[in-house]
Amino acid sequence: YPVFCGDALLLNGIDQLLNGLTWLAPPAAGKAGEIAEDENENPVELETDSTAKPAAVVFKTVADPFIGKLSYIKVISGRISQETPLVDMRTGETVRVGKTLSVRGRKQEDVSGIGAGDIGVVPKLQNVKTGDTLCSPERKVRLEGVNYPAPCLSMAVLPKNKGEDDKVAQGILRLAEEDPTIRF
Repeated sequence: YPVFCGDALLLNGIDQLLNGLTWLAPPAAGKAGEIAEDENENPVELETDSTAKPAAVVFKTVADPFIGKLSYIKVISGRISQETPLVDMRTGETVRVGKTLSVRGRKQEDVSGIGAGDIGVVPKLQNVKTGDTLCSPERKVRLEGVNYPAPCLSMAVLPKNKGEDDKVAQGILRLAEEDPTIRF
């Protein structure tokens, strides 16, 4: 186990820590990329390369009250921008990317595209859910989505007033769209 000495107040020894990390840690390029499945369920290795055909996985969905539905994606290969034609492998439908965003905290910034290895947001993707693979029509692959734990708590939700069953059901369905661990 490497041991480094440093001073957080005066930042003494921080340069040795950073140099030691670059020397000891494995390069990111060696750990990048993923194994996907093609249409015939054969394994395909995807390199983290911005010039390759695009492939991305939706790992989170958020319903923003002002913008609408935000799909957080991790781009494995290629580059996703407004001109990029994509296919949702779950439904087989063509997906149109309106714009791409970079999120830093609560700030959302428009970007020209999301490159390989980056995480970004695509707003207003219709019929796209958490865990879906978005890929190029020329190279159709399916990436493994996020494995969420099975729910271990169950409870009943009742409306406060009679006749509000539909409102409660729509609210729960909206929550279930964001959180895949909620079952209804």
